[in-house]
Amino acid sequence: MLNGLDDRRLAQGVLARAEELMADAVRAECTFFSTCGSSLSVKTAMITVAGPGQKLLVSRSTHQSVVAALIISGIHPVWIHPRFDTERHLAHPPRARNRTARVGQASGRQRNAACHSDRLGHLRRH
Repeated sequence: MLNGLDDRRLAQGVLARAEELMADAVRAECTFFSTCGSSLSVKTAMITVAGPGQKLLVSRSTHQSVVAALIISGIHPVWIHPRFDTERHLAHPPRARNRTARVGQASGRQRNAACHSDRLGHLRRH
């Protein structure tokens, strides 16, 4: 333990408890914290819902990590144009009616990622 915190080699339950608290805060079944910034998390999320040759709805104003994940994973994007707000000079996510028209083009898989430490605990040890 390093100053009372968990590290990847010696878990004392601090990280697991923090993930439980975060899941409760955002009303999720479970949460996983990651290292290496948000780019790794973006790639992980994408390959969790779609695999090689499958389609995924992707905004045209996406972060470069999404494009990298598309290349690495072999996922095929179905590009959706964001709504540009000329008053605020920023892009908003596409509206639901725009997405539903394109959903038929995407065929993302869904994995039932259980939050059981016996199934995913090995990920924390590596």
